[in-house]
Amino acid sequence: MSYTFEIDGECVWDPSLRTGQWYLASAEAAAAFLGCQTGLTPREDGTCTVNFATFRVYVDTVLQFYSSTRHPVQHALTRGLLLTSLVILERGGGAITPRSPREEEVISAAVEFSRAM
Repeated sequence: MSYTFEIDGECVWDPSLRTGQWYLASAEAAAAFLGCQTGLTPREDGTCTVNFATFRVYVDTVLQFYSSTRHPVQHALTRGLLLTSLVILERGGGAITPRSPREEEVISAAVEFSRAM
């Protein structure tokens, strides 16, 4: 089984069920912590719709949080969620312009990470 993420009815990511559920739970927890919305809406049919505009703001918020510190544990806890989110955003036709070398590095790493998705 899989857990499809869709933007405007188009699949942008089709992970295994547990991986998709883990990502969604992690994204929701991060959004609650950061005081924003994810734009991710799970559906009863085992898919998740992505509100692109809201998701773009969410990804930018997580990116700013990631780059706001040099704390290695904060980076490690945030990086996987951020890489996955950046790939979904890119597959939906969006991109975020990096504002710092740290943001540029993680955005570049998302390109490589996308091969595993």
